Amino acid sequence: MKQIIRIFVIVLLTSQASFAQKTDSLSRYSLLGIRPKTMVTPLVLATAGIYIQSNYALKADAQTALRAALPFTTKIDDYLVFAPILPVYAHSLLTQKSANYMLNQTLLLAKTELLVLGTVYLLKNTTKVLRPDGSARNSFPSGHTAQAFASATFLRHELGDKNIWIAIGGYAVATSAGLMRIANNRHWLSDVCLGAAIGILGTELVYATHKNKYFTKKKFGVMPVVGYKQAGLLVRF
Repeated sequence: MKQIIRIFVIVLLTSQASFAQKTDSLSRYSLLGIRPKTMVTPLVLATAGIYIQSNYALKADAQTALRAALPFTTKIDDYLVFAPILPVYAHSLLTQKSANYMLNQTLLLAKTELLVLGTVYLLKNTTKVLRPDGSARNSFPSGHTAQAFASATFLRHELGDKNIWIAIGGYAVATSAGLMRIANNRHWLSDVCLGAAIGILGTELVYATHKNKYFTKKKFGVMPVVGYKQAGLLVRF
């Protein structure tokens, strides 16, 4: 059991990091615009989550072993799930990226949030799995973990091509958030695995299908205009 758990933790930790370098075009993508090799990790995680969920003895044993290895509770996970997003905007501000580029990042992030959290909400209310602490029947999958891995994948797409360690750091933070959900006895390992898969796949799908139609540097711009007794914004389409 401990060996199985170690394998899953390693998979979570290294999720997608090896794919941090971007391709030149979408020509190498296939299914819904997503590269097949990018789908390997989330599909493994989803399969593992569904399998563990279907085997209560395995699920209970994994919960016992993980909580013994993580003898603490914390509320940091409520905030840690958004941490990988911060470097993206910090980089855009510090490098003086144009506002239109940040608008495009925000649009990508908003679409990702809608897809990922909408999927999680639908599955939670369909499966109605009891949380390990018995507090509610909305355990499967983990929304916190889905958010954390969506944030980490967003970070990988925006900054991963600059340094692979940025991507690895983002997934390390996401993995920590998922493990904290188990430590807090709010989720099973199966919830965390499927949540991670949804977070990664949802973000990949958004990036693969996003056309960047409105907020490109050539087509959209906002500039303040100040004149005699008047001020305003010049919007260029």
